[in-house]
Amino acid sequence: MTAADELIPYTTVETEVWNSYLNASCMALYRGRQARRYEKFQTLGDIFLGVTATSTWATLSFLKQYPELSSVLAVSSAILAVGLPILGFTSMTEKLAAQSLEWSKIGSDYKLFWLKVQQGEATQDFVQSLAEYSIIMQKELVLVDAKLPEWKGMLDTCQQEICMSKGFKYDKKTKEFIL
Repeated sequence: MTAADELIPYTTVETEVWNSYLNASCMALYRGRQARRYEKFQTLGDIFLGVTATSTWATLSFLKQYPELSSVLAVSSAILAVGLPILGFTSMTEKLAAQSLEWSKIGSDYKLFWLKVQQGEATQDFVQSLAEYSIIMQKELVLVDAKLPEWKGMLDTCQQEICMSKGFKYDKKTKEFIL
C-alpha cells in the first residue's frame, strides 16, 4: 500500500470532506499566485513610471531638439501617475493575499476534520461533527462570494499541482487524475 492509497477516501462523507480539503488547498495556492502576479504588475508600473518621469527631466536639454518626444514622455508619465492608483494593483494584491491566507486556514480545518472522519471520531458524535463541518463550509462560502478576478488557466494549473502533490498522476489525454 502506497502513501497515496492511504489518502484515498472510501466513504461518501470522506470523499466530500477530502474534496473540500483539496479545493481549499487549491484556492490558497491560486489566490497566492494571483497576489504575486498583481504585485508584479504594480512593480513594473512603478518602474516604468520612474523611468519615464526621470528620463523626461534628465533629457530635457537634449529633448529641446525633439519637442514631440519630450511631450510623449511627459504625457505617458502623467497617465501612469494617474492610472496606477485607479487600477488598484496594491489593494488587489492585499485582498488576494488575505484570501490566500484564509483559504489556507480553511484547508487546515478541512484536513483536521477529514482526519477525524477517517479515524471514526466524526461518527461517534455526529451532531457535533456536522456542526463543525457546516462552520467550515460557511467560512468557505464567504470567500467564494468575494468579487475577485479569475484566471482559468492558472486555476487549472493549481488544481493539477495540488492533486499531484497528494500522490495522484495527471493524464493529459483524458485530463483526469490517476493513482
